[in-house]
Amino acid sequence: MHKRPYYATQTPEAIMDNLSEQLGIKSNPEALRAYTLFYNTEINQVKNPPTTDNFSTIYNAFNLQVDESKRYDLTAFDSFLSKLQMHYIQDRDSFIPTDSTEQSEWYKKPLQEMISRVSILENEYARDENNSDTLAGVTNVMAWMGNNMIKQKEGFDPLPLNIPDNPKNKRLANILRVIPNELTSDVKNGGLGVSYNAYWYQKQSMIDGLEGKISFNQNDDINDFMRVDLSMFEEYKNFLRIGMGASLFGNLEDKFYEQEGFYGVNGYIDLLDIFRITYVRRFDHPTERDYLYFGIRNLPSLYYWLNR
Repeated sequence: MHKRPYYATQTPEAIMDNLSEQLGIKSNPEALRAYTLFYNTEINQVKNPPTTDNFSTIYNAFNLQVDESKRYDLTAFDSFLSKLQMHYIQDRDSFIPTDSTEQSEWYKKPLQEMISRVSILENEYARDENNSDTLAGVTNVMAWMGNNMIKQKEGFDPLPLNIPDNPKNKRLANILRVIPNELTSDVKNGGLGVSYNAYWYQKQSMIDGLEGKISFNQNDDINDFMRVDLSMFEEYKNFLRIGMGASLFGNLEDKFYEQEGFYGVNGYIDLLDIFRITYVRRFDHPTERDYLYFGIRNLPSLYYWLNR
């Protein structure tokens, strides 16, 4: 502005004050915070402004001591993320996880958005151009299988669906949440079952979270029963999950509570959050104490991907 010269006779401080008045910055609290940070660092040359809001925590997370050519590579970006004070950043749509233990996996949400967009484009292409639906179907199945690996897992997640955070068909997504998440077959005793799940993701030294599960089981040779599991689990490379915990049982045909066979233990292995093998031990049951289930999970999510 001095060179043009629009404000040849004014100081930078006066120019900034004049522009802030014309733009009405002081009437907008968020704009005022950004302006104040810029003014202090660029005009007053404050080197280390206090961290008081989202703008200052982002500014202070950058390593200003290194050359700009190295300030934005992946190594520097990981360092930048580790220095962010996420309690100042409350944007639910942010690509950056609020859990500091998940910040190194910042790429998951944008990659999830890309998968969703590719799926949408393939579906629209098949529909509008009268092309074969085969490629669109394969794309949707791959999106269903891969979405769990890049899903951000934080906090409490009841009735989970492996679909985009902002689904295109919200009505369908809400309906699918009330459909059982898992279909199981008792490969040892015969019979079928359906299950609902809820997760609490909280990385600790030994576990990655807790899973609550309620299942309804039809059996060929013994009374049908309901089982409630509470398990802790550990995940490996986002595609393998191992869990174990306690189980409670209630009969669905005779008296619901019976002391014999009321409690037990369970252990399971998940692959891609789609295939699950579960072993259950029911203590003191008079006729059958061991159960081995093979389950297919996230079937409502598959239906969503195929019917977007």
